[in-house]
Amino acid sequence: MNADNSIEIEHAGKVYRGTYRVEKGMIYVESFYGSRCTQTSPAPRPFAESLLKEIARADHNRESLRASKANDTHP
Repeated sequence: MNADNSIEIEHAGKVYRGTYRVEKGMIYVESFYGSRCTQTSPAPRPFAESLLKEIARADHNRESLRASKANDTHP
């Protein structure tokens, strides 16, 4: 994958990086935090960034849930 397929977004103060590829009408986005794929659009890069935002939101939600459980003082 070439450098042109690298994407980066910021969500909740954290930078998320990933890569994307387009194959047979599908767009695939991969990052350390997860992956997503769906049918592509005429402008794949902004669409890839949108998918990376979904990955970032899911990661942020997982972190919030872990923090909530860590702070849970119920027996």
